[in-house]
Amino acid sequence: MNLNIRHEPFKYGILNQILTKEENDTLYNLCLNSYNDNKSSIDDLTFFILPNEKDEYDKLSDRLKYRAHDLGLYQNNNGLILRHDEIEHYHDLQRKIINRFKTKEFLDQFPIVYRKNGKPMDWNMGLCISPYLPKTQLLPHNDNPAELAKYGEENNINVSSGVYKGVIYIADDNLDYTDYGTRFYNINQPKNPNLPDSLRYTEIEEIKFKSGNGCMFETGPLSYHGTYYPNQLLNNRYTITLEYY
Repeated sequence: MNLNIRHEPFKYGILNQILTKEENDTLYNLCLNSYNDNKSSIDDLTFFILPNEKDEYDKLSDRLKYRAHDLGLYQNNNGLILRHDEIEHYHDLQRKIINRFKTKEFLDQFPIVYRKNGKPMDWNMGLCISPYLPKTQLLPHNDNPAELAKYGEENNINVSSGVYKGVIYIADDNLDYTDYGTRFYNINQPKNPNLPDSLRYTEIEEIKFKSGNGCMFETGPLSYHGTYYPNQLLNNRYTITLEYY
């Protein structure tokens, strides 16, 4: 693994070869198995509805199911369901990734952070698939921990607020992943109100969706990021989401 760091307008890094080719291929096969096991619900998007919102979806008549987009019932990522005999193998790969986050090169940029009780924060990961939601794409947002913590307190809910977040790309090198990458934005640039929301901020960089690579960033008021798929998602978008809290 090697890490390319940018410092403006916030700290983010490109993770090059965080996975070996063998690890990427193994993870891709786990994702493919899960997709095949849940193909029907993934393809009709019901896979991306949280359990506590299924009742609201079920209340919609077949003629009005399309309104689930407008009601925001679909998640932009959802965790894949692994087969029982694959879970421990996936956990082994998680441990290998976490060990790479303990190297001096990585810790120099993303150091250990301690909770109020004096214990270090933990890395949390999810093996995910992203749907194509043209009406509710993942628009630029910052995941600012202070704002998320305040929201949780005001609504009496537990909201994870990682100080570092990131994503690892899992891909088949024979497929096209143009425009699949995570994008970073500069909100200090003037907005253009005539553009759609996904283009309103100045894009700094798209971290290209390449097998075994990914990105990491430090969350804060300026850490605006998101995705934008102008040409749909013709191939499934598999990732490991990362959060340190």
